[in-house]
Amino acid sequence: MVLIGDNLETDIKLGYEQNIETVLVQTGVHNKEDIERLKIYPTHVVNTLMDLVDYNFD
Repeated sequence: MVLIGDNLETDIKLGYEQNIETVLVQTGVHNKEDIERLKIYPTHVVNTLMDLVDYNFD
């Protein structure tokens, strides 16, 4: 299971707290610059949902 979201404080935080692999998509509420400020760490970061088409989750 992978939780995909654009909001670090809701989507990604939920996955992080439940030990679920997460993907932050930067086309919405937050981007990678917000990660350190909020101290919420996604497993992966992509620019758009289309980037997941060929994404290697290894």
